Amino acid sequence: MEGLNKFKVLTVIVVFMFLFVVAAIYTNTKDASQGKVEVKNQAQAEKFKEDIKADVANSSANSEDVQNVNVEVHNLNMRIDSLSARIDQIEAGTKPSCYVYGVMGDNGVEQLSAESAISEARDNNRELVMNCSF
Repeated sequence: MEGLNKFKVLTVIVVFMFLFVVAAIYTNTKDASQGKVEVKNQAQAEKFKEDIKADVANSSANSEDVQNVNVEVHNLNMRIDSLSARIDQIEAGTKPSCYVYGVMGDNGVEQLSAESAISEARDNNRELVMNCSF
């Protein structure tokens, strides 16, 4: 045992302690980084869920808009049918000739072509002006 002295034993103990400290630091940083990654992934998953909820809300709002447009079109068709029925009641053997004159604006009637007036009335919720004669 002459070859093994206190200095060599102390050196071996210091080296093993250094390796133990390095292993402990590695394990702790590895656990901490995994925890951060899990927190980040969880936050991204929550954001993804919120985005999906927002998309669902937007799609339901869009479907309500489509339903509102369908109701408005139905109401417009009913009004046109009502006007047609009234014209049929008024005509006494002669059929009136009607044409689209324009749309009602702030300063009175704006004269437009039939297609333009109909699209303007439909798109901008303006009143359609028609002129009928017997």
